[in-house]
Amino acid sequence: MRLKIVFCVALLLAATAAMAQVSQVFTPSYGAVDYAVNDLGSFYVSGSPLNKQTASSTNIGSAFQLTVSPLYSGYADSGVVLFFNGGLKLGQLQSVSAAWTGDQQPSVNVWLDANNNGQFFSFSGTKLTSLGGDTYGLGGTTPLNGSSSIGMMTGSYGPYTLSQLDSGAFSGVDANTPAALWIGIDLSNNINPSLSNTTDISSITVDTNTPVAVPEPSSLVSGLLGLMSMGGFAGFKRLKLARR
Repeated sequence: MRLKIVFCVALLLAATAAMAQVSQVFTPSYGAVDYAVNDLGSFYVSGSPLNKQTASSTNIGSAFQLTVSPLYSGYADSGVVLFFNGGLKLGQLQSVSAAWTGDQQPSVNVWLDANNNGQFFSFSGTKLTSLGGDTYGLGGTTPLNGSSSIGMMTGSYGPYTLSQLDSGAFSGVDANTPAALWIGIDLSNNINPSLSNTTDISSITVDTNTPVAVPEPSSLVSGLLGLMSMGGFAGFKRLKLARR
């Protein structure tokens, strides 16, 4: 009988641990999104939509609209940035996916505040001036998940998995490094090199596994207290849920 009780409690604890995973969905109405373009050799990030000569990052109400133009013979890209103002640690990130239509499948870049100064890169206004001691990695087309390869753009390229980056395989980066996400398209992957390419993203889903204890359901707590009062769990210690 005691074995059955222990098994049931273990199942309840496992279900509680699974609840620690959170899916956060970003849409134009969400608000906590920045816009980014690489135009004529300069990179910009802004809390408002951007329209430049060779790239634009805007929204059309129901979707983020990203456009790159072949007018410039060099490189151009367009995207949106999540967690630019903080809130995400690399070790929390599990996966990134996007619902999209258009000419190009969106890609994901992972930005990392390697010097841990509370900001990503260095900017003058909205214009990037330098990496500012930080780094970033190319994660390839969506979805990004635990098996994806991430090529680092400073130091040793790798590529690395999220788990390897979490464990410190890349110098200066580990699970506690603040992270931001760029999701977008670029001219080098242009399907129609003679035409402007446009991709509409209706939503971006970021799955995280937060490193905090999840409160047990009140029914589970009362049940455990009842078992303890009957002596069924002598020496019982409260379990803390750890990030996987």
